Amino acid sequence: MRPTKALCSILTALLLPLATACATKVEGLRADPSFTAVSLRERSVAVGAVEGLTPLPLETTLGYAQELRIGFLDRRPWLTTVDAGSLRAALGEVPYETLRESWRVGAAAGRDQIDALHQALPDVGYAVFARIEENTLRSWRDRETLRESRTRGDGTTYTVETGVRITATVERRMSVSLSIIDLAAGGEVWGGRVTKSRQ
Repeated sequence: MRPTKALCSILTALLLPLATACATKVEGLRADPSFTAVSLRERSVAVGAVEGLTPLPLETTLGYAQELRIGFLDRRPWLTTVDAGSLRAALGEVPYETLRESWRVGAAAGRDQIDALHQALPDVGYAVFARIEENTLRSWRDRETLRESRTRGDGTTYTVETGVRITATVERRMSVSLSIIDLAAGGEVWGGRVTKSRQ
């Protein structure tokens, strides 16, 4: 499954407040004072996984994570990043799947999991995990009767129906949460959720 443009847009929007002020509204923002634009520049970031509320195939998770990493680099080209495939290879298949499942069900990564990540990737400062909380598609049609004014021979006007205009609209609503973990300190330093709608 190829990541959608809407998903990529919302995921990259989540990272915007990390380095500069922006208009993106982050719900439930959790930000540790130690996590700054300077610290983000000084330390590399591993994109761990992008999960859904229901299990996603591994290739989908890795594909979404790669799109997220590319999106981060498009917006913040100075970031040093590690892709999810490299993180999985360094950590090991079973520990990686356990970490994915923990994040999918909304459990915070345990200290043992964070320590394992830090040992597997000692040069990486932060690990990023995203979860798609909502991804809904809504469609509707608006019907408008077209009318036209005409003039009779005696100068009076009247209105006639000339047709119907039907407008179809499709709206995608997405909500994504994101968590950034400081691997050395062993805890979350930034987290929050963004919801966007696009027609």
